[in-house]
Amino acid sequence: MGLENFITDPKTGKKAQVDTPEGEPQALIVSTRELKTFTLSNKFFTNEDYGIDMNQAVSFGAGPEIVYQEDIEWTTVSIVGGDWDFSKGVDGDISPHAGAVMIKAKDVDDGDIAEFQRGSSLDLTDSIAITGWIAYKKWENPSVNHVYLYAWNTGTGSIVGNQINIDDYVNTGTVNTWHKFTISLSDMGIVGQTIDALRIEIREAAGKLETYYDDIQIEKTPAAGSSTIEFNVSPDKETWLHVDTIHVIIADDDYDSTEADATVPKIPYDTFLGVASLSNGMVYQRIKGGKIEWSTVLKQLSDFLQIAGMQIVGQGSLGATKTWITMRADLSYPIILKSEDRDKLSIIISDDLSGLDLFRISIGGREEDRI
Repeated sequence: MGLENFITDPKTGKKAQVDTPEGEPQALIVSTRELKTFTLSNKFFTNEDYGIDMNQAVSFGAGPEIVYQEDIEWTTVSIVGGDWDFSKGVDGDISPHAGAVMIKAKDVDDGDIAEFQRGSSLDLTDSIAITGWIAYKKWENPSVNHVYLYAWNTGTGSIVGNQINIDDYVNTGTVNTWHKFTISLSDMGIVGQTIDALRIEIREAAGKLETYYDDIQIEKTPAAGSSTIEFNVSPDKETWLHVDTIHVIIADDDYDSTEADATVPKIPYDTFLGVASLSNGMVYQRIKGGKIEWSTVLKQLSDFLQIAGMQIVGQGSLGATKTWITMRADLSYPIILKSEDRDKLSIIISDDLSGLDLFRISIGGREEDRI
């Protein structure tokens, strides 16, 4: 004789029920509803000083501190590894970004370090960012090979602030061309600090990494306005934000979208309507647990359209004026941002976008209560 069994909830004492329709096999009654309850959410990328409007006038102050330019400013020294050429001329497909010479790091090994020594202390109180140019020639296994930048105190022989992966601030998918990086001093953890050197360190776990550097300088805070602005989306306290879509709107009152034969929309891929391709570019990052998990640089319209799932979903104008476009990316899998881990999506702007009359980015998704 078989044993009589019941499926019982230990918390409520309630038993599962069996459905016994006539002419059909018996089966447990189960629910197909979602286990969790969500609230629809629409959030804009926001900055506490500028709100949701990303078309801001951004610039650096006058008189930057020149670190490397033609190898005549800060003293260049090979600290680890001997394959640093600090006065390299044209090298195959790579020419100096400006002037006649650049830095070349060839056949370097893991842990090789180049140092830029000022010879005296530099107070960073009135500085805001470090900018420079980097080019990748050979870059095998980009997931494990990286270039780090950090400040140094030669007196104490120690790092000042944080080590920053330059790869997170440039478009590493393009080789044999120069990429400008703009890294805020707040990211480096050296706001208001005093330093006397900078270092570039190679992290090479597998394969070859051949890189070039030029025009490195420490930018001054502008007298008015801002030089870098971060807009971000983050979950509310005690919630998880499930991001399903990203929506972009760009408008320019003065852009003439009139096309003579009217066969295609007059939307160039290499600008943002009336704003030329950006020098620094917008750095789009996904931050998980306080660390950069993924990043890309957006310099022109085509950079947006290369993001998986992104497409132009609307456009219009009055012909010679008031041109607008909208883009949307439907994500193949939601991005989950957790409040307890300080997760966020971030867009850092370091170029003047005031030529646009409207520029906003929002996300659509679901908010999960974690109380």
